[in-house]
Amino acid sequence: NPKNFSKKNIKFDLIFIFGGVEFIPRNILELLKDDGGRLITVLYKNTEKLGKIYLIKKIKKKITSRFYMGSHTPILSDFRKNKKEFIF
Repeated sequence: NPKNFSKKNIKFDLIFIFGGVEFIPRNILELLKDDGGRLITVLYKNTEKLGKIYLIKKIKKKITSRFYMGSHTPILSDFRKNKKEFIF
């Protein structure tokens, strides 16, 4: 769960999210080291059917991203913009 890390003062060189995401929470980006911290994930933008592998870097507190290739993986429930609930 992405909320579990926000209270700890830990910085990472690399974060790999094993699964698809529709958004990346700000608190996860804040966990990246300021000088070269990286995050790799499959990002689904605007209800796309095919996700894209992105390498996101944090350099001098600025976030940059680079697209590498299309990919498909299940979207993690904690990283959905609109969580669907089953209702009887």
